[in-house]
Amino acid sequence: MFRSTLLFISFLLLHSCNDIGNKKNDLHQIINLNFFQFVDSSAYQSGKLIQIPFNNENTIIPKRICILVDSIQMPPNRVLSSIKVILQKSSSKEYKELLSNKYSVKVDTIELSRIVNTGKFNLQKLSEIKNSECKSIAGKLTFYTPYISNTLALITYNVSVSAKAGITKVKFFKKIDGLWKQVQEVEIERL
Repeated sequence: MFRSTLLFISFLLLHSCNDIGNKKNDLHQIINLNFFQFVDSSAYQSGKLIQIPFNNENTIIPKRICILVDSIQMPPNRVLSSIKVILQKSSSKEYKELLSNKYSVKVDTIELSRIVNTGKFNLQKLSEIKNSECKSIAGKLTFYTPYISNTLALITYNVSVSAKAGITKVKFFKKIDGLWKQVQEVEIERL
């Protein structure tokens, strides 16, 4: 009896660890496949992730533009409240169920080596910026705790160029034919 109970508990632990690993893989796959939906390639011309209309500054943009990537953070309460309101207004019941601890992915950092679809952008960890060779920083990308099931994902993130200029968005993804496709994007906050 004891042996079968121990075997069952071991199986559950192995299964839950495998599930966490799959969710982390899904997160990296989502970011890699959809990188240019998180950041705009117009930064190639301006050198900034957020565009300023009618900005006629003559800037010299290097061949590689750095984007700082912060550690994954818990979303502020105001952001979570906004997401809940968006989901209540949504007719899609499946995404409403996604925003629970069951689907919350516990991950501290984005493994930048797994994000390769970045074009001319060079991703740098915010914590390692002092040791980098970045000549031009386009802005900062901060991801908040993601929510991922086997077929749906909700990714909240912030793109900023300073402490007073940023945009927080939530993206809804669906796994279609084994690939994560964006189905909706909602802007939550603009500073």
